[in-house]
Amino acid sequence: MAVLLVWWIVAPTLFDDGWLWVELRAFDDLGTLNFYYDTWGVTSPLGYWLVWLGHWAIGSTSHLVFMRLPALLALLVSWLLCRWCLHRVVGGRPAPVVRWTLAGAFLVGATAWGMTLRLEPFVSLLVLASLAAMISFALVPRLAQLAIAVPAVVLATTAHPIGLVAAAPLLAAAPETVAWLRRGERRVLLALGTLLLAGLALALVLFTLDADLATRLSDARVAREGDYHAEPWWREHVRYTTFDVEGGGTVIRRLSLALLMLTVVAWLTRRRAVSTGVLVLPARSVGAALVLLAFVPSKFPWHFGALAAIGAVATAAEVARLLGERDEPRWRALRPILALAAVGGIALLSWRAPGEWGLPVLQETSWRSGFSPYTFLVVVLFVVVAAVASLRAGRGRGVPEGIVGEAIAIVSFAAVGLTALVLVRDAAVTAWSPARQNLEALTGRSSCGLAHQLRGEGNVSDLLADPETPAYLEPPVAVYFPCATIPTIEDGLVQVPRLVVRSPSRLLLDESDSPFAAVSDLYELRSIARGPRGVEVLSVGNGVPGFIRIDATRGDPTSRTSR
Repeated sequence: MAVLLVWWIVAPTLFDDGWLWVELRAFDDLGTLNFYYDTWGVTSPLGYWLVWLGHWAIGSTSHLVFMRLPALLALLVSWLLCRWCLHRVVGGRPAPVVRWTLAGAFLVGATAWGMTLRLEPFVSLLVLASLAAMISFALVPRLAQLAIAVPAVVLATTAHPIGLVAAAPLLAAAPETVAWLRRGERRVLLALGTLLLAGLALALVLFTLDADLATRLSDARVAREGDYHAEPWWREHVRYTTFDVEGGGTVIRRLSLALLMLTVVAWLTRRRAVSTGVLVLPARSVGAALVLLAFVPSKFPWHFGALAAIGAVATAAEVARLLGERDEPRWRALRPILALAAVGGIALLSWRAPGEWGLPVLQETSWRSGFSPYTFLVVVLFVVVAAVASLRAGRGRGVPEGIVGEAIAIVSFAAVGLTALVLVRDAAVTAWSPARQNLEALTGRSSCGLAHQLRGEGNVSDLLADPETPAYLEPPVAVYFPCATIPTIEDGLVQVPRLVVRSPSRLLLDESDSPFAAVSDLYELRSIARGPRGVEVLSVGNGVPGFIRIDATRGDPTSRTSR
């Protein structure tokens, strides 16, 4: 929990954080969740119930550290539920090495994907709740557990397309469910059918909140025509081939994905003839979830954040299974050695990540200063020391198995710790950073974030802080300017911004389906200031001769003025 509290302050922002924050800020004007930057600004067909709850906390503040509070709470609850799941999976108190494996794997997933304004932390919690219910069902089958799992799936799938993975534990527990139905009477089947119908009714209610079914289906059709939400299931490989380019090229994010894959491989190659008493449900659920990911129509790497919690439980469960197989003569040496080699391979692959979060993060330091060959050798040395300590403790027979879990925990803690240290070091020597911005907000100091570091014509920070000056903030840097006022969307018209704050990424104004696409065509954009991390401020000048500029304002449409 202490690590999560530190990460709450120093964590870099996700590329999509500003995207969601601006959408939530516009929620009060529009009364619904809107594709503010793309898809022609139409209403999002999913997520109304969760965003309605979230906009009270996130959309009501301009400070990043307070916006992250819901995600922090979701992560803390997930950690407690992960521990509960592991106890049930192993059938008692887990061995210390298994508990450390759980902690390491959970921190990797939480720091890689969890500290975000996006919905993945909440979807991850719902997926974990579904897994917890099905673990309990696998131990003692009752309808009550299904009555928890089914609503969890409905809540997740109506919150975000990635919520589809919440059905993975139910699919993974299909053998146990079928066996229970066969043993039960007809009333059990009728009760299950009633539960499924109730779940369908709940899904329909949540899906049509604030709109009718025809409107929601129309919004979904339009959303599928956008560039970001139209990938078919057979192009799932895009999620992996563009993983680094789309923001997954960091050590902890590579490691998070690698642990998910390692868990599935361990489950597929397990000794089926050996009974260890450890449930296979968590690893089986991860495998099913990775398959269900293919049916999500967008292929961004941060969607793996929905699997972070169940992935941690599955990783620890497979280590516990390996410990239970150590008495098998043929496999006692081979399987742990292969597993340890796999852990070493994924650690080396992770250490070689370029270190990019999808946007520039560091100003004065580099990721190579923390993740170099020397630090990798230090991590290897810690693993060797752990093995020697186990031998001296008289557990020589269990070293090959136990050292696998110790290696996962050591690599995980090292990856998270070094990432945090590099961020803290950079924040200590730079004039501005997200960490500094968060600390200023916690101490009650007034700040306009990155605006104070802009250099150019006049006092740009005062211009950005002027509530009468709407500024179009690109998603990667939106949360760095808490004082700015975003353009409104009203009656199908967008307010023309006075300023455009862009990041080193491509200018989203040029997107063909952006509601603001006409701005760059009709108005002159002139650079007036620059800041760290490649941030640039553009001034929206007079319109092209022959066109009349119309600014949308709040209130009655007749109150708009031409300029």
